[in-house]
Amino acid sequence: MTCLAVIRDNNGKLFMAADRRSSYGMAKAFSMEVPKINKINGILVAACGHGALCTELVNNIKYPKPTAKARLTDIDKNKSFEVYMLNDFRRALVNHFKKHPYYVASKDEEPIHSIMLVGVGNEIWEVDVDNGKVSMDRVATPHTSGCGGQLAMGAILAMLRSKHSYSPQEILKTSLEIAAEVSPGCNEVIDILEN
Repeated sequence: MTCLAVIRDNNGKLFMAADRRSSYGMAKAFSMEVPKINKINGILVAACGHGALCTELVNNIKYPKPTAKARLTDIDKNKSFEVYMLNDFRRALVNHFKKHPYYVASKDEEPIHSIMLVGVGNEIWEVDVDNGKVSMDRVATPHTSGCGGQLAMGAILAMLRSKHSYSPQEILKTSLEIAAEVSPGCNEVIDILEN
């Protein structure tokens, strides 16, 4: 349940939005009291999926301060946040779930799952948290996730191609509102942050 979206402006600045629709598993949908998006140590973090896990991922994990590094194997030595995300960020998640195993379902329970969008520097990463296991990949922008993601993506692309000039905030707000009009898994309570 939900809709997450992120775009990058012409200066490389990231803008991220999330609505507040959620559920616990496939139970009745509700509107969360707290945003499913946050800015921690300069990192934009948003989550969709299991409501309790979203809150945990967005509000209760201490993510380390990001650093851009060149990988030793990179020929061009361009700095990116890949080393930070694949090592430091991932380790923070895995260690948190070791200390808080109630976010990992037992064998006879339905797995607890969430997708995160993480904006670090001018990079976007999609992080899949599935029953305490973490996988991630850098993604292009614009990018969307959640049950309203494809609806929002269509609106974002239409607005970006329009002859009218829209601000990043207008694009995100309108695209998530359109997703909420069509998808019962989204709502019109929308939070937008920028890095």
